[in-house]
Amino acid sequence: MNKKQADLFKYILDKNNFINFIIDYCKKYKISNQIKIYLVGGFVRDFFNNNFEENFDLDIAIEGDIDKFANNFAEEFNFNIKKTHKFLNYKIKNSYGNLDIALCRKETYPHQGDLPNWKPANIIKDLYRRDLTINAIAIEILEDGFEIIDPLQGIEDIDKKLIKTIHSKSFTDDPTRIYRCIKYKARLNYTFEKNTEKLIFDSLHELENVSKNRKNTEILKILNEKNIDKILEFCIKNRSLKKIFPNKFMSKISFIDEQYWYSLDLIHKVFFSMLEDDEININEFLTSLNFSKKDKSFVKELFSVKSKLFSSRNINIENLNLDDAFLSNLYHCL
Repeated sequence: MNKKQADLFKYILDKNNFINFIIDYCKKYKISNQIKIYLVGGFVRDFFNNNFEENFDLDIAIEGDIDKFANNFAEEFNFNIKKTHKFLNYKIKNSYGNLDIALCRKETYPHQGDLPNWKPANIIKDLYRRDLTINAIAIEILEDGFEIIDPLQGIEDIDKKLIKTIHSKSFTDDPTRIYRCIKYKARLNYTFEKNTEKLIFDSLHELENVSKNRKNTEILKILNEKNIDKILEFCIKNRSLKKIFPNKFMSKISFIDEQYWYSLDLIHKVFFSMLEDDEININEFLTSLNFSKKDKSFVKELFSVKSKLFSSRNINIENLNLDDAFLSNLYHCL
């Protein structure tokens, strides 16, 4: 790291105790264990983009015994930890922040749209299997400092505010990356590298090979984006993108108060997003998600309220515990 980067990193660590003690633990752990530990993902991208919020999520990549490291870490700080066998990683969630610990890996895609097969690998191969150059940067945690690993010149693309895919088959391997590209474009206010933009539009048909659960999970993530209006604006300008979302998706967003929208939980956002869709598509969308039966039932009740209000029939809404802001925004949409 140069001095400017080192000073910024120190500022972040001083500001966030959660990240600070994670890195301190990693440095101490390396002294007596044969392991390589890297910071990766959104934290690293946002560090070089100088774009941080108060709450941090942290991703760590491991070369070595990930099970020993993760379990020792959880025991040291008395954190609840969840192991995901699909890609051999661990997730820790608490009031301080979220931590994802993953084994460095390389991936191959047996079929288009499927989840990949994977094998353990070094950090370079791990970075090459990622979606975009701006997300393929690592910071190795050393015993006495840090080392930047940037084989794909992601820092340069951050400086250029450019979204660039890593290889030409990226969207064929995993078409859901199309959703993430659109999301990052709006969130970061970046532009697409010319060939990447072409690949996105040439690969839209590949989404037909992806399960509804995977596609709709990406759509849910988009609903929680702060710049969703920019996402919709981009999709309206590029009409071919409309087909990657449910029918009439977010068609009434202009009628919803902006501050109210961002205060909503995900369940209510799903309701307002699909306000004009038909019952079959709504049920299909809800069925594909990992919502609880209670949440799915509540969304259906909200659609029942909407239907009765639209037809001006008498309805007792007290049992649903709906506030005035909800009703006001719903009336605006109708």
